[in-house]
Amino acid sequence: MKALCNRLKRVWYLVWHSDAFDRFDRWDECAANIETILRHPAYPYVEHAVRKTAVDPSWHPTKDHEKKRKETIEWAGIYCREAKVELPSAWQLNFMVEWIIGQRKGSL
Repeated sequence: MKALCNRLKRVWYLVWHSDAFDRFDRWDECAANIETILRHPAYPYVEHAVRKTAVDPSWHPTKDHEKKRKETIEWAGIYCREAKVELPSAWQLNFMVEWIIGQRKGSL
Protein backbone atom coordinates (compact mmCIF):
# COMPACT_ATOMS: atom_id res chain seq x y z
CA MET A 1 0.00 0.00 0.00
CA LYS A 2 2.83 2.36 0.84
CA ALA A 3 4.40 1.73 -2.57
CA LEU A 4 1.13 2.59 -4.29
CA CYS A 5 0.89 5.84 -2.31
CA ASN A 6 4.45 6.73 -3.26
CA ARG A 7 3.70 6.07 -6.94
CA LEU A 8 0.60 8.25 -6.76
CA LYS A 9 2.59 11.06 -5.12
CA ARG A 10 5.06 10.87 -8.00
CA VAL A 11 2.22 10.96 -10.53
CA TRP A 12 0.72 14.01 -8.84
CA TYR A 13 4.14 15.70 -8.87
CA LEU A 14 4.57 14.86 -12.55
CA VAL A 15 1.15 16.25 -13.37
CA TRP A 16 1.57 19.51 -11.47
CA HIS A 17 5.32 20.08 -11.99
CA SER A 18 5.91 18.38 -15.32
CA ASP A 19 8.28 21.11 -16.52
CA ALA A 20 10.83 19.91 -13.95
CA PHE A 21 11.12 16.48 -15.63
CA ASP A 22 12.52 15.30 -18.92
CA ARG A 23 9.86 13.73 -21.09
CA PHE A 24 10.23 10.00 -21.54
CA ASP A 25 9.22 8.09 -24.62
CA ARG A 26 5.45 7.76 -25.05
CA TRP A 27 4.76 10.36 -22.31
CA ASP A 28 1.74 11.66 -24.21
CA GLU A 29 0.32 8.15 -24.51
CA CYS A 30 0.63 7.57 -20.75
CA ALA A 31 -1.00 10.91 -19.96
CA ALA A 32 -3.82 10.10 -22.38
CA ASN A 33 -4.35 6.74 -20.64
CA ILE A 34 -4.77 8.51 -17.28
CA GLU A 35 -7.20 10.96 -18.84
CA THR A 36 -9.17 8.06 -20.35
CA ILE A 37 -9.47 6.42 -16.94
CA LEU A 38 -10.60 9.66 -15.30
CA ARG A 39 -13.25 10.20 -18.00
CA HIS A 40 -14.73 6.72 -17.53
CA PRO A 41 -18.53 6.84 -17.08
CA ALA A 42 -18.13 5.17 -13.68
CA TYR A 43 -15.91 7.96 -12.28
CA PRO A 44 -18.76 10.01 -10.71
CA TYR A 45 -20.09 6.89 -8.98
CA VAL A 46 -16.64 6.00 -7.65
CA GLU A 47 -16.29 9.57 -6.40
CA HIS A 48 -19.67 9.30 -4.67
CA ALA A 49 -18.58 6.03 -3.03
CA VAL A 50 -15.38 7.64 -1.73
CA ARG A 51 -17.33 10.57 -0.26
CA LYS A 52 -19.86 8.21 1.34
CA THR A 53 -17.19 6.06 2.93
CA ALA A 54 -15.16 9.08 4.07
CA VAL A 55 -17.99 10.44 6.22
CA ASP A 56 -18.88 7.10 7.82
CA PRO A 57 -18.20 7.66 11.56
CA SER A 58 -18.06 3.95 12.41
CA TRP A 59 -14.50 3.55 11.10
CA HIS A 60 -11.32 4.50 12.93
CA PRO A 61 -9.59 7.07 10.70
CA THR A 62 -6.12 5.52 10.80
CA LYS A 63 -6.60 1.84 11.66
CA ASP A 64 -9.30 0.80 9.19
CA HIS A 65 -7.93 2.17 5.92
CA GLU A 66 -7.93 -1.16 4.03
CA LYS A 67 -11.46 -1.97 5.21
CA LYS A 68 -12.62 1.46 4.07
CA ARG A 69 -11.00 0.98 0.65
CA LYS A 70 -12.75 -2.37 0.24
CA GLU A 71 -16.08 -0.87 1.28
CA THR A 72 -15.54 2.03 -1.12
CA ILE A 73 -14.96 -0.40 -3.99
CA GLU A 74 -18.08 -2.36 -3.02
CA TRP A 75 -20.19 0.82 -2.94
CA ALA A 76 -18.77 1.93 -6.28
CA GLY A 77 -19.85 -1.40 -7.76
CA ILE A 78 -23.34 -1.04 -6.29
CA TYR A 79 -23.73 2.52 -7.60
CA CYS A 80 -22.50 1.53 -11.07
CA ARG A 81 -24.83 -1.47 -11.27
CA GLU A 82 -27.82 0.62 -10.15
CA ALA A 83 -27.03 3.23 -12.80
CA LYS A 84 -26.38 0.48 -15.36
CA VAL A 85 -22.88 1.81 -15.98
CA GLU A 86 -20.16 -0.59 -17.04
CA LEU A 87 -17.71 -1.27 -14.24
CA PRO A 88 -14.08 -0.44 -14.98
CA SER A 89 -11.40 -3.08 -14.58
CA ALA A 90 -10.19 -3.75 -11.04
CA TRP A 91 -6.96 -1.86 -11.72
CA GLN A 92 -8.83 1.16 -13.10
CA LEU A 93 -11.25 1.12 -10.18
CA ASN A 94 -8.40 1.06 -7.66
CA PHE A 95 -6.64 3.86 -9.56
CA MET A 96 -9.82 5.98 -9.51
CA VAL A 97 -10.26 5.43 -5.77
CA GLU A 98 -6.64 6.37 -5.03
CA TRP A 99 -6.81 9.38 -7.39
CA ILE A 100 -9.93 10.69 -5.64
CA ILE A 101 -8.38 10.10 -2.22
CA GLY A 102 -5.37 12.08 -3.42
CA GLN A 103 -7.64 14.91 -4.48
CA ARG A 104 -9.22 14.84 -1.03
CA LYS A 105 -5.72 15.22 0.43
CA GLY A 106 -5.58 11.63 1.59
CA SER A 107 -8.80 11.51 3.58
CA LEU A 108 -10.82 8.34 3.30
